[in-house]
Amino acid sequence: MGQFLVFILTAFSIWLLVKVAGKQFKGKYKNKNEAREDIVKIFNRYGLTISDISTYFCKYVGGHPDRDRESSMGILFGAKNGKLIFFEYKNIFFKGGLFLVEGGITPDTVIIRSNSEVIHLFEVPINNIVDIRYFDATTSRTIAFVVGNHWAVPIRMEKGDASVLIDWNNGRFNHSTEFRFVGAGAQGHQANKRANALRNTFIKMTQ
Repeated sequence: MGQFLVFILTAFSIWLLVKVAGKQFKGKYKNKNEAREDIVKIFNRYGLTISDISTYFCKYVGGHPDRDRESSMGILFGAKNGKLIFFEYKNIFFKGGLFLVEGGITPDTVIIRSNSEVIHLFEVPINNIVDIRYFDATTSRTIAFVVGNHWAVPIRMEKGDASVLIDWNNGRFNHSTEFRFVGAGAQGHQANKRANALRNTFIKMTQ
């Protein structure tokens, strides 16, 4: 009788442990449809749909007061209600290869997995934008420019890298929000082309 009671208690303990672990697993991991719904909800919170979103495989490196650290390699963004709205993403993939889908995307080009997620980065008011500039390693070494009565420090970057800067003002301070493409050699030429394409996309969205 004692051994049977121990067996029952052991079996119950195992069942309870599996049930609790299953709930924790389910709470931590979603299926891809739930992940897609969560991502769409995040975009909808800012008045956007997936079809409003563009992507470029560059990273935010600095220059926005609401974000201290760099983003991961890849940004999503759209324009709504007078603002450029930026996101970073994790574990989202795109049909057609890394560079072919840069620019506007559609629901059909986005591959969502159970661990995919989107994180809001920050916003830039369109009416506050002063300029949208292209920079590469050559221009960053040779160009210094004046903001007000102060000399601005040229941007440092590696050979082959290229950046796009959004210059804007929040009423008191001037900001240069930078997005950088990393490349070297033949990839450097690709980085230049892609940075120029991003600049053109920003300009079209803010006109």
